[in-house]
Amino acid sequence: MMQFFSKIRAWTVTHVKKQMVVIAVLALLCGAEVHSIISDVKNTRQEEGRSLQHEDGQLIDSPAITAPEEIEPWMTFAYINFVFKLPDEYLKMKLGISLDRYPNIQIARYIRLTHADTVYFLTSLRRAVGEYRP
Repeated sequence: MMQFFSKIRAWTVTHVKKQMVVIAVLALLCGAEVHSIISDVKNTRQEEGRSLQHEDGQLIDSPAITAPEEIEPWMTFAYINFVFKLPDEYLKMKLGISLDRYPNIQIARYIRLTHADTVYFLTSLRRAVGEYRP
């Protein structure tokens, strides 16, 4: 009977050692994969950063839109002010905007709240932006 338990014990020790080796190998593979993913993410971020830079390394200061005709109702007045480098109060004064939420309101929401005509307001907004001279 003692021999039987000795054989079971020897078999268990051998298999536990094998399992430990397998677990260690799997852990190393997982670690290598995580390192690879982190490296890919860092490289992607660096490439995205480079795409926003001139060849001399300076950041490009170009917005997503470049002309007043590209202004869309989903944009906020704050975004329009930023993109076209307008003073915060310029559009408020030029278009007679009196909402407290200006400039942090979408153009479409402003149009709905004031019951303005969408085409007329967008035309007026685009004209005001185009007429601005610093």
